Amino acid sequence: MYISGTSKKSELRLDFNAGNAEFLPDHCSAPARGIAQLLSHLKEHGFTGVQGHDAADCAVHQLAAVAGGRVNEPGAIKQEVATWQEQGYQASTLHVGWGMESDALIDDLVGEIIETSAATQFPLFIETHRATITQDMWRTVEMVKRHPNIRFNGDFSHWYTGQEMVYGDWDAKVAFIAPVLERVGYFHGRVGNAGQIQLDITQEPNGEFLAHYKELWTKAMSGFLRNAPTGSLLPFAVEHLWPAINYGPYQLINGERVEIGDRWQQALFMADMARECFEAAQHDVL
Repeated sequence: MYISGTSKKSELRLDFNAGNAEFLPDHCSAPARGIAQLLSHLKEHGFTGVQGHDAADCAVHQLAAVAGGRVNEPGAIKQEVATWQEQGYQASTLHVGWGMESDALIDDLVGEIIETSAATQFPLFIETHRATITQDMWRTVEMVKRHPNIRFNGDFSHWYTGQEMVYGDWDAKVAFIAPVLERVGYFHGRVGNAGQIQLDITQEPNGEFLAHYKELWTKAMSGFLRNAPTGSLLPFAVEHLWPAINYGPYQLINGERVEIGDRWQQALFMADMARECFEAAQHDVL
């Protein structure tokens, strides 16, 4: 299932992942440091949802709250959903398994996630992520064949970099993952290239990799507009992370990692990209 909105038409919503505010360096232009301090500034910049922060705190600032979790074994997701609902979260993205599961175990996990989402009316989006059951494009497409009601959190940097999508026939690969693109109900906005999981996108605004991400996002947004009930919301959560976890680019100065780029400006840049893609998707489905 998808996230329900309050409008009669389906809309894009810009979310801000809490990780995008973690350990911001002094040179970053963000109006505050840390997600708790940044909440009061988000709406003026177009963000109306937050992932990964206390739901009650988000509610104070009239921001929707989305959770994130991990599911490794059957039987775990029902209690997680009950907790998230009690805390006031609207939906959750999920890392599922470690990528070493049998198809039988994958079917148990995915089936239970789909059933729990439907029974509780709580949207659950399985993330396309390394070191999970969706780390492989082929296996994920096969998963869709067996579970057509699956819904995804599209974080395509993990495939673009991890499976080096530009090595070979790009168009053929995009066509192959069409069943996944048609089932995206949430996005993590991160941009990498064939060898780096995350880039300072403001430094290469016309790079080929940006065109590729725009294509993936636009096709997924078109799939959402075709398949989601009218009035659904499609959140796009900007998620550029900090260098200490080996995502963000950095340089070593006196033995310390010094972040390259301004993650706040990158978040605003990526939000504009998402709006551009959604507008293109709307034209695509006319």
